[in-house]
Amino acid sequence: MMKNKLKTVAALGFFDGVHTAHRDIIRAAVTAARAAGIEALALSFDESPAKVLRGETAPQLTGKFEKTKLITELGARCVFLPATREVLSMTGRDFAKNVLAGRFNISKAVCGYNYSFGGDRLDAEALAELGGELGFEVEIQPEKKIGGETVSSSRIRELLAQGRPEEAAVLLGRPFAAAGPVEHGKGLGHQNGFPTINISPGPELPPMPYGVYASRVLFEGGAHRAVTNLGVNPTVHGGGVRIETHIPGYRGDLYGKFVKVEFLKFLRPEREFPSVEELFAQIRRDAAAIFNN
Repeated sequence: MMKNKLKTVAALGFFDGVHTAHRDIIRAAVTAARAAGIEALALSFDESPAKVLRGETAPQLTGKFEKTKLITELGARCVFLPATREVLSMTGRDFAKNVLAGRFNISKAVCGYNYSFGGDRLDAEALAELGGELGFEVEIQPEKKIGGETVSSSRIRELLAQGRPEEAAVLLGRPFAAAGPVEHGKGLGHQNGFPTINISPGPELPPMPYGVYASRVLFEGGAHRAVTNLGVNPTVHGGGVRIETHIPGYRGDLYGKFVKVEFLKFLRPEREFPSVEELFAQIRRDAAAIFNN
C-alpha cells in the first residue's frame, strides 16, 4: 500500500455484494470527498474478515473484479488491503492510527452501524472516539431496511438459498448474477435444436436451489431474456455443477466470450427425466412459460 500525502475520505467495510446499504456508505464517502476536493477510497480486503477471524466459509456474493467495478462506478477508488491476516491482527487503535490516519491520511471515515475493526473488534462508536483523538471525522450510516428487511449480505445469501432471487435483488439493488467465459458443453442442446451457453459457477456463487430459473444474459452491451438451468443435469449425467442457459432466438457464437447470467426467478427444481427428448420438451415448456408472460 502506498502512503497518500493528500487527505482522503475512506468508506470502510468488506463490501461483500456491494448491496444497497454498502452503496449508501460509499456514496456518502464520495459526496464528502467531492465537497472537499479530495479522493474517495473504499478500503476492503482480499479475504473475508469473518473467514480470517472465525473460520466462516460462506461464499461471497461478488468476486474481486466485480466488487472493484461496482465500487468504482460509484465514484470511489477501491483499495484492497494486502496481508489481511496481518491487518486484522492489529488492535483497533493501531489500525486507526497506522492505517487510516497514517497510511491513508484520512480526513473522514464513513462506515456502517455494525462496522468492527482490529483484532479486538472495536465498534463504530469506538472508531468515532479514536477519530477525535487522531484528527479525522467519522460518519456512521444507520441500519438500512427495505420492506421491513434489514439489508445484509447474510440475508441476501439466505434468500438466494431459499430460491427467492427476486427478493434478494431488492436488497442487493440489482439481480444476483454469475459471470464467466462461455465454455464448450456436450452439444446436446444444439443437437436437439435448443442451443445453450455454458459457464462454470465461480467461487462467489452461494448455495442456491438446483433447477430452472427465468434469467437475463448480458454480453456485448446487450441484455437478452433467457431460461437457465443451475445444477448437475442428472438426465445426461453432467458430471458437475453447471450453469446452462438458452437464449431463445439467438444463434450467435459466444464460445470464449465473457457473459453475465442474472437469476430473476426460480421456476422449478432440477429433476431427472426418462429421456433426453423429454428433458428438452420440458425446457421448451419452461421457455414458453417465461416468454408468454
